[in-house]
Amino acid sequence: MSQKCYTDRCKRLSRALCKCCKKDFCLEHLWQHMNSIDSQLNPLKIEIDEIDLQLKTLDIERAIANFRQQMLQWRVDSYTTIDRLSEEKCQEFNRYIYEKYDKQRKDIRRLQYQIEEFIVTNDGNEQDIDLIKWKIDDLKENIRKVKQHTLPAIIMLPLILDKQLIRINN
Repeated sequence: MSQKCYTDRCKRLSRALCKCCKKDFCLEHLWQHMNSIDSQLNPLKIEIDEIDLQLKTLDIERAIANFRQQMLQWRVDSYTTIDRLSEEKCQEFNRYIYEKYDKQRKDIRRLQYQIEEFIVTNDGNEQDIDLIKWKIDDLKENIRKVKQHTLPAIIMLPLILDKQLIRINN
């Protein structure tokens, strides 16, 4: 038994089955259906051709060059940051060493003055001499450490870069 045409209000019997949408149509409505599909395809073809042309004219080399320029600037900025930190730490170390040196000089002058006072006044005792010897030994040890570069303990951790610092998002 034949089915009716798929189109509303059409009383005719179907004569053909559309292979695309699997619907039964009479011959007149089959032609209309085919024309409707064709009329939708032509603008889509034009649109995809325009997109294809846009893709062909896209300046990929310029986009790559722009990215490389941004990466170069990021790299320069990063090195500047590292250089700044390095210089700050050098200054900090210099201050530390000069403070230690100045303290040693003050301690030596204080001991020299104290020893001179004891010599001039003949006022030193065994306990004073032991204290002076202990201070001299301490000064010698501090100078030995400076000469052997063991003062202070410097901890330099390796720079760890997180690969997520630069992300290429889709």
